[in-house]
Amino acid sequence: MSKTKNARRSSQNGKSLLVNAGFPALIIAAGVTTKILLTGTPVTPQAPNPPTKSQDGSPPADASTEPKATLATIQTLRKEAVDACRRAMEDFPQSVGPILLMGDCHHQFGNGAEAVKWWRKVLDRNPEHSGACYLIAVIATKNGDYEKAAELFRKTLQISPRMRGVPLQLAKVLVELGKSREATEILREELRVNPRDAAAIHHILGQAHLQLKQYDKAVASYAKAIEVAPNDPAACYGLSVAHARLGRTEEAGRYREKFRKIRKDLNESVRNKRLTFDDLNRTRKIAATLHFRIGNIIYLRNKRLDEAEQRFKRAAELNPKDQLCLRQLAKLYMRRKRFSEAADICVQLTKLAPTNAAYHLNAGQVLGKLRRFSEAEEALARAAKLAPGNTVVRRIREQMRTLAVRQ
Repeated sequence: MSKTKNARRSSQNGKSLLVNAGFPALIIAAGVTTKILLTGTPVTPQAPNPPTKSQDGSPPADASTEPKATLATIQTLRKEAVDACRRAMEDFPQSVGPILLMGDCHHQFGNGAEAVKWWRKVLDRNPEHSGACYLIAVIATKNGDYEKAAELFRKTLQISPRMRGVPLQLAKVLVELGKSREATEILREELRVNPRDAAAIHHILGQAHLQLKQYDKAVASYAKAIEVAPNDPAACYGLSVAHARLGRTEEAGRYREKFRKIRKDLNESVRNKRLTFDDLNRTRKIAATLHFRIGNIIYLRNKRLDEAEQRFKRAAELNPKDQLCLRQLAKLYMRRKRFSEAADICVQLTKLAPTNAAYHLNAGQVLGKLRRFSEAEEALARAAKLAPGNTVVRRIREQMRTLAVRQ
């Protein structure tokens, strides 16, 4: 079964230096043997990004105002992404990974029905593929087919009982189906297992308690949701309803007014986003992500390094600010002993995230391997400033200075 991987994208401040930034400890031996290790953390499949408005893969309805050249570029990029998935399917005809990505490709470009067709092909080959089952359930939820969604979420949990987020999704559709008692049981257990999702869990609990006319419990749940997410409009509205049912007119009015204000601000934000909507830029990012995933999940995993490099480079061309892609490309260059190219990527990362100490540390080490000691010292000094007292940075800097003197 193919498992997706997703490395943390955040550019941390370097305090938890070699964990947060995606670069585990880089130890330099006597010969300055440098190794960039960029490991991803396995995660459960998440709901795909919201698709464009169209459901047939065509540009959204308002795209008619875009210049024809831009629309042509958008269509070209979409075709390129589909072709890349198809090529991976041809290269690995026995694998379900490329088929899963083909489905995601279509979904990202707004064609949910076509996406489901590909994900069903995954299930035809492997009925126990929890990722495909989950993704089809997400589409069923969006389409309002809650019975089907509940069935598929249950099946997902049978296959992968610990898949994070699935119980929450199941509880949501159960509330929609009026099965709130069952939903509350699931949510209480989920709150115990995944306290990080507390805001979302309490929100759905509030809905369930409202449906069950347990208004005091609804107030308590919605209040906890707002503690974590103060500007959740739905939770504010739920609180206004619950207080009103309890006869608390003043509290109901206060949360109703807060709901109206938050909704007004959100509507204004949405209007502004529509005015600045750039479908070409969004399409470039989607295509870049697909190229990266094909390279990382399909080719790199199967040690097809040339093809992996090709996908990573194309992804970086389409989205030059994608730090995850650049980190993997740097790692691949190091693996292939192309240290100069690795150094260029490491330096590029320091410019994208100048406060990330680990990026400066890695740049310093690779530059030192190339015997560019003045540049290496500058990078390591920056890492030391960003992560004062870090023993790894101090040790590597001392080793680098010693080597520079010997040269």
